[in-house]
Amino acid sequence: MILSLILFSIATVILSTLVLNRFISFKTQPSVSFSLIILISLFIPISITFLLPIDILSSNGSNESNFFFLKPDIILGFWKFEYWTAFLFMWGVLPMLQEYYRSGEFGTVAKLKDAFMENVKFLLIVGAIGVVGLVYFFAKYGFTFGTFQNLLIALSHTYSLVLSLWLMAHGLVAIPRRRWNDNFNLDYQMECLYLEIPRAHEELNEALYQFKDICAIINSLQNITGIEQSVFHKEVAFLNSLIPHDLNLRNHIISAEFTSIQQLTVHGLSKLHQTYKNEKTNYESASYEFNKHKIQVLNLQDIIESKTTGTLQFRSFTPWVRNGRLLYLIYVFFIPVVNLLFALFQFSLSFIVIESELSHSTRFSIINILLLKESISPTWKFIISMVILTYMALCAMISLTRVKVFRIYHLFPKQSNPVSVVFFTMYANRLTIPLSFNFFNFLQNDKIQSQFDSFLGVMINSSMLGGFLNNVLPRLIIIPVLLAAFNVFDKIKKWISWEYLADLIESDEDDLSDSTKRDNLIKQGKQIIQRELGSSATGTAANTRINFRNSPLQSNESQLDLNIGSGFEVDQPTGMFSGVKSLWGKLTGSNNIDSLTIPVDVEDRL
Repeated sequence: MILSLILFSIATVILSTLVLNRFISFKTQPSVSFSLIILISLFIPISITFLLPIDILSSNGSNESNFFFLKPDIILGFWKFEYWTAFLFMWGVLPMLQEYYRSGEFGTVAKLKDAFMENVKFLLIVGAIGVVGLVYFFAKYGFTFGTFQNLLIALSHTYSLVLSLWLMAHGLVAIPRRRWNDNFNLDYQMECLYLEIPRAHEELNEALYQFKDICAIINSLQNITGIEQSVFHKEVAFLNSLIPHDLNLRNHIISAEFTSIQQLTVHGLSKLHQTYKNEKTNYESASYEFNKHKIQVLNLQDIIESKTTGTLQFRSFTPWVRNGRLLYLIYVFFIPVVNLLFALFQFSLSFIVIESELSHSTRFSIINILLLKESISPTWKFIISMVILTYMALCAMISLTRVKVFRIYHLFPKQSNPVSVVFFTMYANRLTIPLSFNFFNFLQNDKIQSQFDSFLGVMINSSMLGGFLNNVLPRLIIIPVLLAAFNVFDKIKKWISWEYLADLIESDEDDLSDSTKRDNLIKQGKQIIQRELGSSATGTAANTRINFRNSPLQSNESQLDLNIGSGFEVDQPTGMFSGVKSLWGKLTGSNNIDSLTIPVDVEDRL
């Protein structure tokens, strides 16, 4: 029915708008063109969660009077539109947009030129790597447009499918386990938070130092003799206007300084501008992470103290429930139980997906059984398909935000920078279509047909990689699942990290056991929080408030108003912190159930 198409399209537009506004508010979005491009890019992966179930129901004998039924040619047209639009945006529009906002150039035309050149360089590198393979392929199979198209789709799909399956596998274990663990043992949860505080505090100190350093370098430009009469006057004035007016640079030891106009070039000033953007983003992210951890600790302390009084009042925010007793019952009993039930639901979804991956294309696949069962109504089949595909995509995307390789991009509520928003939007497109292909592989091809399979599936399966993508790759998901289940990722990350090397060269801690180091970190975390509370009580936190609102950068990029508290007026970098990661232990965490509590960072959970 065409009504379902209209309703789902409206729902997709609304969801796309809400997602965009979640990470970069309408007030701080750079331009209308940016918003439109991101909305279209978000529309594609979100609409697929509706299109895939409709395709399955409409292509397998569903009654034409059914609400979810669409004609096959309409569904096929939508799949082609979704795929080729996503392909165009992933390899053309979004990379250009990302480099445009990453560029340090000062004019629109200069930014476009810089973005174009950066993308040309990337495509030339990729093309050079692929030339040898293309020559071999065409020499063996001959050159036709069909073989070239199939090869192009197979190669681009292979990278995306491998990445999406790996990220999804990690999320299938880590996300429900984290939600489950955060509802057991108040002391364990508090210790984990205290262990993270010193690292977050030091990262904020590092980020603030680097941000102050680039601001000090920019500030020194106006002291160059004759700068006001030079051709660089406008660029220097613009860069100086970006410096927050309340940022204290008096005692900062500058790492580099320009002393004459001869040292200045347009390229050098654009690099300064780009560095300013990067350091500003790093500072905003570090400030957000530290404040988030601080609020989590305060909220958890309030919940712990409420167990002795029977009433709950939060210091960090004003809840919508004003009755302290009712608030105590909600946060100490009701919400934790709901979260535990939701964690069990997530574990169930993870089990279904993992089992279906291992037994895909067979009658033993749970998803295949559910969608073939005649006693299940089309409505429930639609809901099952949509929920599972959405869960798979969210697991992959959440894992992407936590991979250290991609941590140069930062998402946080309302104030994310455009470059990061474009990056994660691009990967939402890059991961969703391969996961859709993977979802169809759960099903028996001789029992369940789809228009997706007749379009994209045929081209992928007919390629030289088709057998590997269909039969081998999905079953390899068991490897990252086991690695995540036994915390191998965390151990490897610790072994290869700078913190591990720092532990080896710090002789004063050689004789300390891991438990002693852990206790020292917890003590340090408590001291940092106490110092923060003391500075807030005396009002000194307001003196270190950095306000970006007066910057002309607001008109075309973003704005931020953060209170970072006191204790961050550092003028030398303190070095990487030698932290100790909290140990998760068993798959489901501690068996000692002292009490239940709501996770204090609910908005970061799935």
